[in-house]
Amino acid sequence: MTKFRAFTLIELLVVIAIIAILAAILFPVFAQAKVAAKKSVTTSNLKQIGLAVIMYSGDHDDTFPRTMDTSTGFPETISWWAVANYQRALNPYIKNGRGGVSESGVAPSKNSIWFDSTDPDRNLDVMWGSYANNGFMTGMNRVASTIEEPASTIYSGLRIGNWARAVGAVVPRPLPLNDSSHPFWSSEFFDICFDPWAEDRADTTSPYHFSQERAAPPCSHFPNDPRCEDWTGQLDGEWNENLHGLPRQRRGETRYGKHQIFSFADGHAKAMPFAASYRSSSDNLWSIRK
Repeated sequence: MTKFRAFTLIELLVVIAIIAILAAILFPVFAQAKVAAKKSVTTSNLKQIGLAVIMYSGDHDDTFPRTMDTSTGFPETISWWAVANYQRALNPYIKNGRGGVSESGVAPSKNSIWFDSTDPDRNLDVMWGSYANNGFMTGMNRVASTIEEPASTIYSGLRIGNWARAVGAVVPRPLPLNDSSHPFWSSEFFDICFDPWAEDRADTTSPYHFSQERAAPPCSHFPNDPRCEDWTGQLDGEWNENLHGLPRQRRGETRYGKHQIFSFADGHAKAMPFAASYRSSSDNLWSIRK
């Protein structure tokens, strides 16, 4: 008669302990791999949009699509229609993942390239996308040939989460889908540009007046510069306690750690800390004139 030897309690506990140790080691690795995969997808999305912009400009006399109005002499947010038209203009040049805001003012698909899968606002019905543009690119009339160093000029990046709070907008409920004149549709909620210029529009002598096409030092990184501007508060990882009440120790943290993801005017995209994008007023990746 064959006898079967069973595991002792101590042996079972040892096996369980080994499994627990392996799980503790491997789970963070799996989590990091998952984040890395999402980061790669987002980088690819930004690159696709950037290349679509280049192809669009090639078909439109070298001009980039625009999202703001400068008829008053200063870039102004228009409305959700501007966002919809911008995305609609680029969709023909995007092979996969087309999307955008629908005619009803609602983003119909959150699986398009316009959305980052880790975006906390992704499922908000009126959220237009996860990426915002350098205002020097799409906030005004921009011809590609005027960009002095396309490979060193940021076109777009991840916007901050909790967008409505960041821009001081209130999403009305129920949505005024049948009222195109409702102020919400022309509110700052639909400002998809970072504005790296001086806020004082009357000071045309400022080296950072928008017409000078040079980005002002961000106050979050250059607080002692008398001409610094708080223009980075809508950029992922740049939400600081002075603007939005975020504790100091979390400043610089993005949804992908310490790295932001940027696309550039020549079509490439990469991850890097914001600090590497703005070292000084004469050494940064936001200005058109270097």
